[in-house]
Amino acid sequence: MNAIEAPMPAHSLSLPASRAGRQLFLFGLAYLVLWTVCAALIPRAMHIDSIEQVVWSQSLQWGYYKHPPLPSALMHVLNAAFGGPSQALTAFAAQGCSVAAMVYVWLLARRMVQPRVAIVAVVLTSLLSYHTINALTLNHNTVSLPFTAAALYHFYRGVVSGKRTHWLALGVAAGLAMLTKYSAALALSALFVFVITQRLWADARVLRGIALSLVVFAVVLSPHVHWLVVNNFPPIHYAEHQLESSTNRFVVLMGFLINQASRVSVMALVAWLLLRRDPARGASGGSKGLATERERFDRHYLLVTLCTPLALAIAPALLRGDALDSNWVSAYFLPAGILLVHCFFRGNRDPLLLNRTWKLAALAHIGILVVFFAGAAVVPEIVGRNARFNFPSQQLADQAAAVWRAHESGPMRLVVSDTWTGGNLALHLRPEPLVFMDHDTGKSRWLEESDLSQCGALVLTAVANRAAPAYAPLFSQASASGEFSLDWGFGARGQVMHYAWATLSPVQDGQLCRFKPG
Repeated sequence: MNAIEAPMPAHSLSLPASRAGRQLFLFGLAYLVLWTVCAALIPRAMHIDSIEQVVWSQSLQWGYYKHPPLPSALMHVLNAAFGGPSQALTAFAAQGCSVAAMVYVWLLARRMVQPRVAIVAVVLTSLLSYHTINALTLNHNTVSLPFTAAALYHFYRGVVSGKRTHWLALGVAAGLAMLTKYSAALALSALFVFVITQRLWADARVLRGIALSLVVFAVVLSPHVHWLVVNNFPPIHYAEHQLESSTNRFVVLMGFLINQASRVSVMALVAWLLLRRDPARGASGGSKGLATERERFDRHYLLVTLCTPLALAIAPALLRGDALDSNWVSAYFLPAGILLVHCFFRGNRDPLLLNRTWKLAALAHIGILVVFFAGAAVVPEIVGRNARFNFPSQQLADQAAAVWRAHESGPMRLVVSDTWTGGNLALHLRPEPLVFMDHDTGKSRWLEESDLSQCGALVLTAVANRAAPAYAPLFSQASASGEFSLDWGFGARGQVMHYAWATLSPVQDGQLCRFKPG
């Protein structure tokens, strides 16, 4: 029988889809609120990737020197709507991407298993570290989650139903995934592998659908491709630099695999506990029964979409020793929860399965949250260790604002600094100053050298960088300059940070500046 025409599997002990949807809505809401509130209130600073988005989102571009534009565009819209960037808004956007991805996991799981088991798939997926502690950071890996999940769902629905709307949506989702991060190409390549291994290339409907998706994909991606050509492909050059080979490839690969095992460990543990307490485990009609043709089709799809991008990501590291960051594969584990329930819970008849799932999930999420925030923010704050999450972000912004007010009468429109320093100022100061990253128009393509004289600027860098080529000319032109220090932590575990600052006064009191405060 053609897998495309195979019927939906029969569901026993079925939970009404509407009730399942309500349960998941409440779960997603609690998940979003809990992680957002903790991320907003407990740390004193954000991850460097989130700070990077604060800076890039100041200007809508079709690309940035490191990455494609979509995460920055998302934050540009949110910052404009809510009066500027904030730690709470950034945390909300990051966790919102994770929740949106799980919506698509639910939609896909619902097509493969009964609703109550689909809920288990979503809950297990939420326990991947890419959806908990890693999703506290708003970066290209996190924002890629919903678009990759949408592509996996719409491809499956396009193949099974043949509806044009799903092929159109696939093209949009795939294009947006690529506008988020180029590594989405590995996840999308799994779809072509599935077409080949399932012999779907022999079905004219599938080929027409793929052709339609490719056209839409090209249209969505075309403005960014034009930007790449005009600007000489800066993200590609950055990626080449990141992928520099290592001579110790097996150490790199082993470290990557151990890291991935740790990131799926909580999901695997909860799945094992649920399976261990299943009274019908191994009984006739359970998950280990003979699979129907449709179930084999679904399982093959999940295996291909899980394993293909991981294999493609690992291959260059294994063959050439290329660098391999664990976060680069965050979106590739999206099918993992569905695959687990499809293999082990598909025919589960335990009426207490959902109750056990909710209880274990609640314990796991609270445990992850407490352990993470204690280790990353609370304990360092108590013992005085300098850690990223207890960086004195607000104090740095306050000190910079005091320096500017003491020497200039107008608003601070520009800050010349590294991304981390300037981003922390932009996060807290209002009106929000634009960040001229390292005095480099290649990094800040929306700024020009003339903006410094027309708008004025605060130059802020580490004392050790004062004589660097990017900063020395600015200090020589400064109307005022000086130094200040901040404590990051305290005692033997802490660090004293020494900053050099300079003010550049605007000509004609800033009347020529094209950036108006507010």
